[in-house]
Amino acid sequence: MIAIFLILTLSFMPRATAQTVIGDSSSETVSVKDVSSSFDQPDLEHNPVILREDISKRGEYEKHFLNDDGGFTAVSYHEPVHYQKADGSWGEIDNTLLEVTNEDGPKRYKNKDGLFDVSFAEYPGKDMVSIATKDGCQITFGPVLNKQEITVISDLSSSASSDSSEQTTESEKIAEHSV
Repeated sequence: MIAIFLILTLSFMPRATAQTVIGDSSSETVSVKDVSSSFDQPDLEHNPVILREDISKRGEYEKHFLNDDGGFTAVSYHEPVHYQKADGSWGEIDNTLLEVTNEDGPKRYKNKDGLFDVSFAEYPGKDMVSIATKDGCQITFGPVLNKQEITVISDLSSSASSDSSEQTTESEKIAEHSV
């Protein structure tokens, strides 16, 4: 607190010389040093250049970079940028999709490195579209295929029979909704 008071006081002092009178008849000039030059002023013009990442300081949500002036820049993210490997070190998350071919199936796309392994089918079909795996657990997503056959009637009046009132009613419903 005292240091802040002194800094503020000294920063508002006049930057001129002061004269003092010593004794009765003699006067002596004493200079007051410009105190603002004795403090290190931050260089607001200099933007440090990042040289490299210091991987020893990695965390799940953060990166630390070594600057050209010897300082560090820490960056914190709102989502994970690293994942912890089996050996305890932090790996870079890279969700670049790589093409992979399984021995027993068609071509798939898999993320390179991440919190969990994800793969997608090349084309949606009867194969699983998405598979996510972490710590031996697996979640799969795939299409739900409707096995019931659907008959499309192009001309409702010619295909509706008079002895099947159920078909006629259904045909009328289809006709009402398609108009």
